[in-house]
Amino acid sequence: MSAPRGGLQAWLELARVSNLPTVWSGVLAGTALGALVHDDDPGTLLGEAWLVVVAVALGLSAIYVAGMAFNDFCDRAVDARERPARPVPSGRISPGAALAFTLGMGVLGAFVLLVAAPVREPGLRGMGLGVITLVACIAAYDLLHARSAASVLLLGACRGLVYLVAGLSLGTPGGVAAWSTLAMPAVVLALYVVGFSIVARGEVGDTSPRSAQSRVMAMTTLPCLLLLPGIFLWPEVSAVGWTVAASAAVLVGWTLHAGLRARHDVGDGVERWIAGICLFDAFLLALVEAWWVVLIALACFGLVRLVHRRVPGT
Repeated sequence: MSAPRGGLQAWLELARVSNLPTVWSGVLAGTALGALVHDDDPGTLLGEAWLVVVAVALGLSAIYVAGMAFNDFCDRAVDARERPARPVPSGRISPGAALAFTLGMGVLGAFVLLVAAPVREPGLRGMGLGVITLVACIAAYDLLHARSAASVLLLGACRGLVYLVAGLSLGTPGGVAAWSTLAMPAVVLALYVVGFSIVARGEVGDTSPRSAQSRVMAMTTLPCLLLLPGIFLWPEVSAVGWTVAASAAVLVGWTLHAGLRARHDVGDGVERWIAGICLFDAFLLALVEAWWVVLIALACFGLVRLVHRRVPGT
């Protein structure tokens, strides 16, 4: 039996709320990198800048769910053929309601980030540009992804921009080295998302050899890719202890596990790769010695996996 029109489950599915903890852990990682750039202690992040962290997390969460709703609005014709149970083609949510939700949450998110957030003044202009770029990338991806496989680059950019927007909330970096500290992990995360998004494009009924090859490539290359920030950031931290080693091992192990699952069930594998974003965030937080914030990122990972049981992440 289908859910009633406009029921809570339909809206949760439309907004992909099960993936929201990946945004929250991304904000923690991004602001920790921003703190490192400005010679602040990332370990005291939630003590000294907790209002900024919360405001940025809320603002980016609103923009995220707006993007998910707009994605379903743009895909309603394709979903009617391939995913008729989705909220819009099933009639549980009307296209007009999905579009209104998109606009409302998008405006709310932009307001929180650009007006309400207690952002440090030097970073306001840079963060504003980051938010505008993020919204543009989300809109472009939703409009183009059904027409072009290259649109996965836009999706990767959306994820990388989470780090940049969060980091810029603590001020604009000065110099190439400072910008690189913030940008390198963002690029790696973007490439990771591009990698599993290529696999996700074959989620609906694609059993071709090319699709199978993309799954194997993702399984073998993504774990190595995610460790690159470790090599880059090690000179920036005073010590690398067992927490970094353990988080790296968990990250690689989980990414390999997701790849193995994707060989048999693409949707399940992709959801596990999505949850792995939180493990990458935990790895970054361990690298910059934000030890106890690592636990929050790990909790976000557990929350994603738990909620995925009730609300699909793809």
